[in-house]
Amino acid sequence: MSTRWFGERVLRSEDERLLRGRGLYTDDLADGALHGCFVRSPHAHARILAIDVDAARQAPGVHAIYTAADLPFGDRDLPLLIPHPALTHGRTQRCLASEVVRYAGEAVAFVVAEDRYLA
Repeated sequence: MSTRWFGERVLRSEDERLLRGRGLYTDDLADGALHGCFVRSPHAHARILAIDVDAARQAPGVHAIYTAADLPFGDRDLPLLIPHPALTHGRTQRCLASEVVRYAGEAVAFVVAEDRYLA
């Protein structure tokens, strides 16, 4: 690790833009941007038998709905990014639950719609 920055002034390139009110934040996105929302499980542990999204897909303003079955990697756990030697059986989560919901609040679907309330 380099220590050449200690005690020295660090020139920052983003300050000018932020201090002058020219920063761009998520809330500043232009009209017409789509909104995404995760549908989360109310159950702490449950088996997923089926997810029926037909009615939601036909709702006006809904552009897409994704479940684990729609993803090419939906049936696999995400990789363990920072393995630790003390972890003998490291576990990660899935991007969307498939087959089993493992905790209350686990995402089971992702909805893309014209506004947050539709999603």
